[in-house]
Amino acid sequence: MMLCKGFTGAIKGIDAELITVEVQADRGVGYHLVGMPDRAVRESQYRIAAALKSCGLKMMVKRMTINLTPADIRKQGTGFDLPIALGILQSSGQLITDQLARLMIVGALSLDGSILPVPGTLSMAKCAMRHGLKGIIVPWENIQEASLVDGIEVYGAKHLSQITSFLMGGTWLKPEKPNKIRQSDQRITEVDLSQIRGQMVAKRVLEISCLGNHHLLMMGPPGVGKTLLAKSVTGILPKMSDQEIQEVTQVYSSRLNQVFGILNHQRPFRQPHHHCTNAGMLGGGNPMIPGEASLAHRGVLYLDELPEFKKSVLEGLRQPLESQKIILARGSYHIELPASFTLIASMNPSPFRSIGETESNKQVNRDEHRDKSYRNKISKPLLDRIPLQIDIPKLPQEDLLEAPIGPSSSLVYERIEKSCQFRKMRLAQVGNQPNTWWQHVENNREIKSFWVHYMTQKKYSIRTQAMLYEVSRTIADLEQQERVNLDHIYEALQYRSLDEYFE
Repeated sequence: MMLCKGFTGAIKGIDAELITVEVQADRGVGYHLVGMPDRAVRESQYRIAAALKSCGLKMMVKRMTINLTPADIRKQGTGFDLPIALGILQSSGQLITDQLARLMIVGALSLDGSILPVPGTLSMAKCAMRHGLKGIIVPWENIQEASLVDGIEVYGAKHLSQITSFLMGGTWLKPEKPNKIRQSDQRITEVDLSQIRGQMVAKRVLEISCLGNHHLLMMGPPGVGKTLLAKSVTGILPKMSDQEIQEVTQVYSSRLNQVFGILNHQRPFRQPHHHCTNAGMLGGGNPMIPGEASLAHRGVLYLDELPEFKKSVLEGLRQPLESQKIILARGSYHIELPASFTLIASMNPSPFRSIGETESNKQVNRDEHRDKSYRNKISKPLLDRIPLQIDIPKLPQEDLLEAPIGPSSSLVYERIEKSCQFRKMRLAQVGNQPNTWWQHVENNREIKSFWVHYMTQKKYSIRTQAMLYEVSRTIADLEQQERVNLDHIYEALQYRSLDEYFE
């Protein structure tokens, strides 16, 4: 009888939990896998047997008991194939090594012994470093992703025979150097701002939204360019920091097995359909995986035809819009998902009638009632979390042909990058001093007088007032001014043109 132990990881949300793989070979016949494995894990014995045979090894005719601990975490996916196979080899005496107790091993096995990529290797590497393991062995396709973690040795393997030779003292595998993130100036721009004629106010608001991560709601009749304006933000969003690239890569790796951040360093832009479910938007399911709100982390979540989304889905966005995270709880299962995104939404003023349409009073009254029901699909608490709300008018044909084009996306992007640098310098000068918005208002007598009068008249909540001041601060950063003045506040208040519509 021989017992061996190794380590692997299980994805829980976007993070990884350390899993101990215990394999015991004893007299008898049978293959017993315990520790809450799903069907894919239970089927591993067939893949492992074929892979070992292809490498000239054997699944010994003994009773194999494999225990995956802790047992209260459900084990899902094919990433347990490789650690279980190595445990079987060691417990049966075919692999003599003491390395398994110091390494995390992750990978799926093909029938010929090839190692297939698995999701979440960045999270696995972080988990291995957190628990003090010496290194991690991952599939070759996942090595760039895992090597983003500094402070742990990362090995990439293509075949099972490479790993067995390495564990027995061979030199098949060498640790990968830490993957330093190299920022790229190449950006994928789906729609350039210069392709949109007119709508200069909307373009200005987009610039403010991208710089300050302020949520935006655009309302206008069909065909005025709301979707084009929303898609143009991909060309003007500021660069991600190295930390943000790691965060985005971790989310996408755990969900889609895509090394998203390393490929193009571009902020995500997600546009779910209005039939999206609660689990599709916020995350969930079995297993519980990130939804669209988390896939838009550090990027933009665009909701076209906002009132057409289910009310429960929209209400579920209230928490992440404010806290920038999503907490999912299902009985004893509890995970926290990142959701720091910028919401850009659009809607029509009325889906039931055209502007300027003349009808009988009876028809008009009926349409007014339907319009009110349409508007009520968007709750006041949700609107209270969107500081930028603008009306986009439909331009007459004569004005459209003569409307200015404005700067291109590249010029706006350069302006935003310069403003980001100015903001970093300004915040570095402030340091850890308290920097609340009401202190700025109180310290300026002219601003305080106007602020008290206007906010009392509009009856804005404290949350809305704080967000409007932050918009003013962003406008001041765009103009590279140290202090917020009344002109910045006037401009910020102009971008609240939908208040009367939702009263």
